[in-house]
Amino acid sequence: MKPDFPMLVSLALMALGLELLTADAAFVGSANNARDGLRLTNGRRLALGLPLLPPRRATPRQAAAGSSTSMLPPAVVTCNIRAAYASTGQSLGYLSPAITSFNYRTFQDTQAGALVFMFTASSSASSSLNTQLTLMTTNGDPDYPVYGAVVRGVRATATDLGPDRSATASLSPVSAPDPPSALDRRTGYGHTETAIWTYDPASHTLSAQWVNTDGATPRNYIYYDSGAVESAGGFMLSGQASMEGYPTRSQVTFTCDPTT
Repeated sequence: MKPDFPMLVSLALMALGLELLTADAAFVGSANNARDGLRLTNGRRLALGLPLLPPRRATPRQAAAGSSTSMLPPAVVTCNIRAAYASTGQSLGYLSPAITSFNYRTFQDTQAGALVFMFTASSSASSSLNTQLTLMTTNGDPDYPVYGAVVRGVRATATDLGPDRSATASLSPVSAPDPPSALDRRTGYGHTETAIWTYDPASHTLSAQWVNTDGATPRNYIYYDSGAVESAGGFMLSGQASMEGYPTRSQVTFTCDPTT
């Protein structure tokens, strides 16, 4: 018995439907596999023989949203400088408005009436605003309101500091904005630098950095010379970490205590 034509058509349509369902299931499965593959790490994709994911580049908005660094505006710092022995932490006192006959800053025991310093800095320790600072004084000699450094020497090489150099830079009141310093006017020679200070907002310490004639900046140390005849005691910079050959010179630290 031959099947009639309608039956043949019905059987053909059923076969076609099964084929389409099978193909559709295969397509969905492959699509799911593809999506799963996109979620794999590059290491897993390599193991499966899949291509690597393209590199992901953060947009400026994404970078800004994930950034934890904030740019804090600079602020004016007003303080009194307290000197202390670097080896023991024992306080020498606060820098005073008074100066010696050779225009060096002296110090006093109490903070009240001490010399007031002012400068602009950032509360962020890593900010470049905290380097190359100029310290202005508000209650010292108005003709010499900047606390800078002076190297006295006729030859250019005599104005360089370093671990192998004996030269020192005297910390002295200087004029603004274009020194010579007070010491320079008295002696007629010397080299002055004013933007020498670095401030640490976490510890409130101040350090100084003299720039040599060739642009080199070997580390500097602050010393107090208690027995120099010419200075009757004074502060200075040196490139030497130890000055054992000078028993009257002691390495000190400067701390910026907020004014009371």
